[in-house]
Amino acid sequence: MFKQWWNAAWRNTPCQDPTARWLADTFGTGPFLAAMIAVVLFGWFLYWRYLEWRYMDQPFWAWKERM
Repeated sequence: MFKQWWNAAWRNTPCQDPTARWLADTFGTGPFLAAMIAVVLFGWFLYWRYLEWRYMDQPFWAWKERM
């Protein structure tokens, strides 16, 4: 089933398996890729805000004292 999904998603070949076709139509599209990039960037933003909150009382050269 994965091979049929791979062919349908990346080589644009016909796919007979309905489950593989649904996987290709759902996860092989540009909007899904854009949503995943947005999720990764939002997670990175939240992690950056956490680091800022955790170490905001220390200057950026204070990493030697934390080790």
